[in-house]
Amino acid sequence: MCMDETYETFFKAAGETVAKESVNKLSDMLGRCFPFWGVKKEAVLTYIEEIKSSDLSPEAKMVALARTKSTYKHLKNQIAIAQIAEKQVKLGPSSEFESTINVEWFERFFEASKFVSDEKLQFMWGKILAGEIQKPNSTPPRIIRILSEITPFYCNAFQALCSLAIYLTPFGPEAQRGKTMPTVIVPPNYEYLEKYNINFSVLSELQCLGLIVYDSFVGYRLRIDPKESPFINFLYGQTSFTAITSQESLPVGCVILTEVGEKIFSFVEKTIIPEHLDYVIEFLEKREVKLKRQE
Repeated sequence: MCMDETYETFFKAAGETVAKESVNKLSDMLGRCFPFWGVKKEAVLTYIEEIKSSDLSPEAKMVALARTKSTYKHLKNQIAIAQIAEKQVKLGPSSEFESTINVEWFERFFEASKFVSDEKLQFMWGKILAGEIQKPNSTPPRIIRILSEITPFYCNAFQALCSLAIYLTPFGPEAQRGKTMPTVIVPPNYEYLEKYNINFSVLSELQCLGLIVYDSFVGYRLRIDPKESPFINFLYGQTSFTAITSQESLPVGCVILTEVGEKIFSFVEKTIIPEHLDYVIEFLEKREVKLKRQE
């Protein structure tokens, strides 16, 4: 048996496994977008035995076995990510997913995801995949590149930073509400952030990755119209308070989440830190922002 025939046998076996295990619409979809969805370890072991018993030269067998083990490792990573997505997505009977699917995006996603073996990163990839399945074409184009470059260390650092984020919602006298946005209200220095193992190097790398923008001098201000939105609601965990604004901007610290950062922020696990809320209140009051706690 030549090497090409052997690979063809393996891929065919994988495809047959896909057909047997595609028991619902989502699995069918994953099977079409991801040709090796559902491949079993037994199929790989059978393929390895076929290589060993083939008439290939010792050198060719060595290459074929190495490629097989590498391929299976990649498949395991891809399947783990796809299974995370499958558990979280519910497609209704009238779902238009198939008519709006961006095949190129899925091909790029699965090609890049094969190198992801860390469980926390796999969870992140799985959540992004689930979001794209649930709402096609909603994922920022750069996210595959950013996910491919982030390491477990910087994943943990970004998660720690997300734990410091507070939701801001502008609203007016007639209760019309603006866009709710997560904002990391921290001072433009490193002393406070270093308590959470976040330093200049970490912030610089997160900015290079495209998850945040960072200003180490004066920080950022949120532009607002005090006539249309004289109130800003702050929510952190279960605690909320309101800022009464008369100026055209509001100080919001030194870190801003990018579009991709906000997307990942929406599902990463966050820890509520009570003392951080006290800090935010102090930070705003020092800058003459009038606050009113919700009863």
